[in-house]
Order: sequence, then structure tokens, then C-alpha cells
Amino acid sequence: MDGHIDYGGALGKAFGHCGLDRDGDDRLGRERRVHYEHRRPIHALTDAVPKARRDRNCGRHARPQFQILVVALFLLSGCARDAARVGEIRIAETDLSQRAKVSEIQFPGSGKRNVALAQLVKGYLALAVLQSLNVPTGEAAIEVEARRIDANTKSPEVLKRIKDVYGSDRREYLNTYVRVVYAERVLYNEVFLNDPAIHAVQRKKAEEFLAAAVKNPSTFGTIAMEMGLAPATMTLSREKGVRRVDVKERGTSGSPPEAGGVEVEQAARMISALTGVKPGELVPTALEWQEDFQMIRLVRKEGAAYRIESVSVRKRNFDDWFWEKASKIPVRIDHKALKAAFLREVSWAKCCRSRPMMS
Repeated sequence: MDGHIDYGGALGKAFGHCGLDRDGDDRLGRERRVHYEHRRPIHALTDAVPKARRDRNCGRHARPQFQILVVALFLLSGCARDAARVGEIRIAETDLSQRAKVSEIQFPGSGKRNVALAQLVKGYLALAVLQSLNVPTGEAAIEVEARRIDANTKSPEVLKRIKDVYGSDRREYLNTYVRVVYAERVLYNEVFLNDPAIHAVQRKKAEEFLAAAVKNPSTFGTIAMEMGLAPATMTLSREKGVRRVDVKERGTSGSPPEAGGVEVEQAARMISALTGVKPGELVPTALEWQEDFQMIRLVRKEGAAYRIESVSVRKRNFDDWFWEKASKIPVRIDHKALKAAFLREVSWAKCCRSRPMMS
């Protein structure tokens, strides 16, 4: 069979033998024409119609199908269109829908699109900061995080409900839930708290205080106040933990210390640091905690307990450090009403608004 026959057959199937009722051969009578056309092959019927008119008539039949296709493509593109973008990370409308359901599970009453947007923007900013610091954020790292969440969750019922939101769409679960958990956890716990360079200024201040106080331990409190630090008097016990006693003794305002302090682990560490230290002396090095550097002077032993003077230098504030990094990452919110709600209702949105981030 030649190409012409195939082409005619295809047209016949697709467009229903366009225009045969009006454009037959005028030399044939109606009855003879019907009888004749009944016996003719489909490609012959198609050839009986002048090409220009045939093409025009076929176009009329094809146009509705083309319009349906265009509408379908538009609807599909609408489902996947960007609601926002954080750096190179897209936030689609479907991402907001899924994340809002997750937020409702975690914090009942918060399942709103602007809340979901805030959670994703903050999480993806953290992810982008990690990327700028060359911390792994690829699929392998996210899969490891998903396994960590499964193994360590304290609320398996809640985690199951979150997974049920995504159903079989594991990629969406990884992208809009696990990635956010990973980025915020790693950025704070593994980068911010453990990078000496971030807290170098504060560490230096702690070391300067320690060097001055070691030379004259009796002026421990005076040196602290001269450096803008607040000294405190505490008792340490392996059984009762840490109890601050200077508030009551000095007669200043404030709540009295609770009987039986609960910070037993912290007390045990401080007592260990006092090994070999005589009354009146300082622990020779600063103790580094999650949020500060602590210097200790032993005042005296009171049975199994220890009375100490303590001064702490706070580490750098996480939010200040975070926004210093995040301000370099462009954020775009395309939906005007959603952007307005985001700026109005999200407490940290002013950090975006006051910097050249939000477009």
C-alpha cells in the first residue's frame, strides 16, 4: 500500500470522512452517488473532496480537540506551577497543600497555606545555607535522615499520620518533610553549635576573663562585672543537681530557687571539672555548653555539695547568624495574597522584608 492510502485512512479514522454529504461529484445523481460511494474505498471518498475544502472542514472538526488538549495542559501546568522559590529550590502549589496537612497534624489549627509556606521557606533557607557551607544535602543524605527519623521518633503514631498524608508519593514526603527536618536539625546541632569559627569572638572573651581571674581569684565577681558579665553563686550536688542560691542570699527580686534542682547531669559535669581544684581557685579551662562558655571558681565544699561562683559568656545568637547567611539567598513569592499573609502573620517575616530578599 502506498503512502496516499495510509494517509486517507488515517484522516478517515481521525476526522470522520469530512464533508462527504456536501462535496460529492456533481455529475452523479443523489441515489447513484449514495450507491457508488457505498462501494468506493475510503481513500477514494476522501479524494472526491477538493483538497482546500477538505482541509478547511477537517480543521473545523480538529479545533475542538485541540482546544481540549490546550485546556488540559493548562490545568496540569497549574497544578505544578511555582508558589514560591527559595534560591534554586521551587515550592509548588502541591507542596503547600501537603505541607499544610502535615502542619495541622503537628500543630492542630495551623493547617493554613501561609503557615505551610513559612515552614517551607525557613526549611529551604536552612537547606540553602547548608549547601553554601558544602554540607551534603543530596538524595543520599535525605534518605539517611528518613531512616534516622523512623528509628528515633518518639511519636510513631504522629509519624504514621504524616506519612499517610503523602501516601505512595515518597518523593514529596522526602522533599517537603524530611528535607526540612534535616536542614534545620543539621544547621543548628551540627554546624552552628560545633563550628568554633562561629563563636570565636565569644570564646576569646571567655578566655580573657579566665586569664584575668586566675591572676586574682578573689576578684572573680568584680572582674565579671567590669567585663559586662553577670556572676552567680550556686551549689552543686550529684543528687540535687544545680541550685542557684545568690538570689535569696542577696535579697533581690525574683523567684526563690526550687528545692532539689533538676540539672543533675550538668552538676555532675561541673563537679568532675572541680577535681583537684582547691577552695578559692578556678577551674583552669572554660566549660563549653550548648549555648555558652562557663567559668567556675570553687568557694568551698559543704559536705557532699560544692558552692561555686560562676560566670557565663553567651555564644552567638543563632537567629542573628542564620539571617546573616540567609539574607544572601533570594526568596520569591508569586502569589500576592499569600505573600501579604506571609508578611503579616509570620513573626520572622520581617527578617525577609528588611533585607533585599523578598521580591
